[in-house]
Amino acid sequence: MVEILIIIITAFSILYILLPIFFVNGNNFQITSNISELESRKKIIEKNIFDLDFDYYMGKIFDEDYNSLRKEYLKELNSIFEK
Repeated sequence: MVEILIIIITAFSILYILLPIFFVNGNNFQITSNISELESRKKIIEKNIFDLDFDYYMGKIFDEDYNSLRKEYLKELNSIFEK
């Protein structure tokens, strides 16, 4: 019975010591996840700009609409680069 108690206390002690290491790895995962999310958003916005340019040059979009939409996409793209 005493041996089981010693094993349990030792296991919790080791876990308590190693716990900060697991949190650091968790934070790194969160940072990596945020970066990949931003990269995904960037690719989507770049594709939207490409499609917008194509539609404009094909004559499907008026000048005012094209300029305002392109400006909005570029603002959003710039905000991603600032992060």
